Amino acid sequence: AQVSGVRLDLRYIPDSDMPVYLGAADVVALPYHRLLTSGVLLLAISYARPVLAPDVASVRELIHDGQAGFLFQPD
Repeated sequence: AQVSGVRLDLRYIPDSDMPVYLGAADVVALPYHRLLTSGVLLLAISYARPVLAPDVASVRELIHDGQAGFLFQPD
């Protein structure tokens, strides 16, 4: 689906396709309520992509709000 320049692809993305998706991404949104660890978060950081993720301890250690991405309250 595509709306106003946003592409929503709700399916499993094979590892072989991740460089294409992350290379094209302007931002990586991780709409989790709770999160202990995320491979996608680490991949997004390795591709220097800004991340939108929940403000939880495990993410806060990697993403400083307003620098490498933005944190939101998971409520």
